[in-house]
Amino acid sequence: MGLGGNLMWSAVLADLHAESGTRCTVVHAPKLTDLLRGRLYDASVDLAGDPVLRHSPHAAFVPPRRRPAAARWFDRKFRSLLTLLRLRRPFERAVLARARAVAGSGGPRYVHLDLEIHSYAAGQRGNRLVWKTGGHAIQTMLRGFSARQSAETPRLWLTPEEVDAADRLLAEAGIRAPFLVVEPETNPEFFGDLRAWPFERWSELAARLSARGHHLVQVGLADARRIPGAADLCGKTGFREVAAVIGRARLFLGTESGLMHTARAMGTDAVILWGGVTLPEFAGYPDHHAVICHRVSCAPCGNLGWCDNGRICMGSITVDEVEACVEERLARPRVAPSP
Repeated sequence: MGLGGNLMWSAVLADLHAESGTRCTVVHAPKLTDLLRGRLYDASVDLAGDPVLRHSPHAAFVPPRRRPAAARWFDRKFRSLLTLLRLRRPFERAVLARARAVAGSGGPRYVHLDLEIHSYAAGQRGNRLVWKTGGHAIQTMLRGFSARQSAETPRLWLTPEEVDAADRLLAEAGIRAPFLVVEPETNPEFFGDLRAWPFERWSELAARLSARGHHLVQVGLADARRIPGAADLCGKTGFREVAAVIGRARLFLGTESGLMHTARAMGTDAVILWGGVTLPEFAGYPDHHAVICHRVSCAPCGNLGWCDNGRICMGSITVDEVEACVEERLARPRVAPSP
């Protein structure tokens, strides 16, 4: 999972903490050499510095240990054997059962972020993912712990110093409130461009909004395509600085992405352009954000970077309707963003 996945995990951890009153020890699944040493987690992984979970009051972390080369070799062979014998899922179930037993006897409550059994995908068929049913992805993740219902709210805990650093960055760039944050690019790692809106439409939308007097701030990676007329913060911030900038924004504009979850975590209103890889009620926040989604017959497809229908889900979204949606959201009474 990436930033979006860990932001959804932050909601799960908050619920688990509320249920038990104790912090969850956030880890990755153990390797063979970890199990042989009596550890129920991957001792080589350091999650304390995770950009989402850092400073979380709901999470505890274990200090990392260096793993010798010979141990890494045995661990790779063990993982390959599990895959070959199709024992990955039984292995994960055994790890979960042991984790429950440890927590039940007064030990740490281990939460393994990387277990496939926690995934909101039910599996893969050919070159597409099949999604689990039964509610929001956060609810799906919670069911693996037999936990109660969630408010489906990702969490971020920024320090005053991080917020001040973002404010200085905005001031140095000459950006003053109110402003809108826009991220036109999408992560192509799994789904290619299926969640992307045509870039020329982003440019046209930006031109129209600028003509109406709205100030736009673009965030993203250093190699992102730039929207003409938007203040450029691409490649100039880390994730937590971007989160602070979004927290200061009047509105976030983007697609299904990690920053969509970030906007929800920061309490910032948003207009989200949604395709057909998933549906908004599965991984979005339509009760809090304006979601523009054309519910085409082939959605949710889960396609891993291919489409037989000309990407009609995103291609049918017009600049006119996005502009109208933005203006409608901006006309609403403003809710103060998170500090």
